Amino acid sequence: MMVGFGKDRANRESEDRVCRQSSAVRCVIEQGGPTDLAVQMRALLDGAQAAARRGDYLRGRLQALLGIEPDQVGTEGFYRRLYRISPITLVDKDTVPVLMLYTGPEGVASVDDPRLKWEVHTPISGLTLAEKLKQLGVEHELVIAPNLGRGSSRSMAAQKAFLKKHNDILAEPADALPTWGFDFGTNDSHSRRRRG
Repeated sequence: MMVGFGKDRANRESEDRVCRQSSAVRCVIEQGGPTDLAVQMRALLDGAQAAARRGDYLRGRLQALLGIEPDQVGTEGFYRRLYRISPITLVDKDTVPVLMLYTGPEGVASVDDPRLKWEVHTPISGLTLAEKLKQLGVEHELVIAPNLGRGSSRSMAAQKAFLKKHNDILAEPADALPTWGFDFGTNDSHSRRRRG
């Protein structure tokens, strides 16, 4: 999500071919990802559902991620930093179309649904992001269904349909797709040339 929601990071003036490469995407597919780390971690670390073992694990991971001391975890400064690195802070009216896939109970339409609880891969994250995308007028789809894990047939079908809709390259027959190979005729081993 961070690359897909962020601005194009290409430096067109760079001598380095990799730095000149666009990071822009046509669409974003996310499956079960956290979208507002501050809200989610506050619920997981401080909320009634915070299990001691999971809380300790999360505190350690977040401490390493943010490079902070143990006594800083759970402070208001900690939550402000988490919010600043949350995917939800990167979306704006120019965000590309987004498909969000979450495993959860059928028919969930609100973060207030009593069947939902805070977990690492909670549908609450998808519902929160979907609401912000709706406010911004960004095209999006949110699918919440039981057994919607990575690689499930329903997940793969939704992803394929979304990619076909938003990436015109997938509309071409498979034999018309370009093949890529290394161009060993240059000094740059990262060079690629189109064949076929």
